Amino acid sequence: MGLIGQITVQLLHANGCRVFGLDLDSQRIERARACGLDDGSNDPEAFQRLIRDRTGGRGCDRTILTAATKSNTVINLAMEVTRARGAVVIVGDVGLNVERTAF
Repeated sequence: MGLIGQITVQLLHANGCRVFGLDLDSQRIERARACGLDDGSNDPEAFQRLIRDRTGGRGCDRTILTAATKSNTVINLAMEVTRARGAVVIVGDVGLNVERTAF
């Protein structure tokens, strides 16, 4: 939920989307809430539960990654919270070693 993430939240909110976010920094989550974020978490496991609960177990229609990390954890988490036939869009720079079971 850095600069690009904050802008993304505002654009999606302005277009009527329900927006959920994840960032390890809880202050960024609070800043995004002030700009239209519906809900968010600074804990990946809690974020998975949040998405499950808020989408009735279906998952997100679209997941937009604005992160900058070489870790593969981000892409794999995105695949876990995105519904079947949904889309994961990578805007940032993340590791791309995807676990095939998520596909």
